Amino acid sequence: MEGAEAMRPRQRWIPVVVFLTLSVVLTAGLVSVDAFDLFYDFSRAHESWEADEIALALFAAIFGGFIAFFFEVWRVNRSLTLSLAALEEAKREAETARHEAEAAHAAKNHFLSHLNQELRTPLNAISGYAEKIAQLAETRPLPEQVTQGVGQIRRASDELRQLIDELLDLSAVGDGTLSLDLRPVDILGFFALCARDLQTLFSRRHSTLDLDLAGIGGKAMIDEARLKQILYAVLISAIRQTPEGVVDLSASTTDQPSPGLSKSQREPRVLHVTVTSDSLSRSLTRIADPFAPFQSGGDESMGIGLGLTLSRSLAQRMGGDLVVARVSGGRNGYHIRIPLPPAVDG
Repeated sequence: MEGAEAMRPRQRWIPVVVFLTLSVVLTAGLVSVDAFDLFYDFSRAHESWEADEIALALFAAIFGGFIAFFFEVWRVNRSLTLSLAALEEAKREAETARHEAEAAHAAKNHFLSHLNQELRTPLNAISGYAEKIAQLAETRPLPEQVTQGVGQIRRASDELRQLIDELLDLSAVGDGTLSLDLRPVDILGFFALCARDLQTLFSRRHSTLDLDLAGIGGKAMIDEARLKQILYAVLISAIRQTPEGVVDLSASTTDQPSPGLSKSQREPRVLHVTVTSDSLSRSLTRIADPFAPFQSGGDESMGIGLGLTLSRSLAQRMGGDLVVARVSGGRNGYHIRIPLPPAVDG
């Protein structure tokens, strides 16, 4: 509506411009006729047919020039009018699209908020009852079937809670509203803790994790929870593709020296993490886009495949990236690159 109202003043000028153009053309025609009369009288007075021919040619040239000039003015004016109309229409369409996008964004946020509340409420109740049964099993013997069922309930609850968190995080990253909690973290201790946490999962899949952490050390300002989220997703993807095999993880840091700059002005170190295995390398050659959402790699027991999608977005949010690349031994694998700002004491 605003674009249409802005266009009306321009449309009111169109008849005025057309009227002025026709007036100028008519005036030019009358002037040309008068000029022809003058040349004709002159030629009759001197009885020179050559002068008549020159006068006719001159009249035709002048009149034709006026016609061509004013036709070009009319054509340009019409072209500008059409261009202005198209521009106003494009502005209206862009404004409509913007309002529709904002409405869709608000609807998506409302849906995710409602989904989060509706899923977490019964999930917390299920987890709470499962926890009570597990505590009861510590004080009195329960049938083996009950104990196994409680374990399955707790694992399913954890997986569903993780899925809800991933959906919300993916939405926040896409909106640019995800904030990072940077804290000083010991890099070597961080990787050792992650390896211990995943040991049970490796054992359950009859796989082993081979760590090469010789190239890391010291502290850096990182969001430990987000970096752990990235690393876990990559390792789980590797475990998924490596039943009864060895997953190789190598971590190192590279400095970016900046001569002449103070310590606070220097570029941060960069953390490089590569994860691969023989089976993973072969799988990555077959998967068109391992970072596409809802790719479970053929193993639905490991989730619906949001982990790598979110992890890549998180790595990019932290100033780095997560890609598929040639790593150790010429194999395909995952390469994580994250800048490491120096830790701030206190």
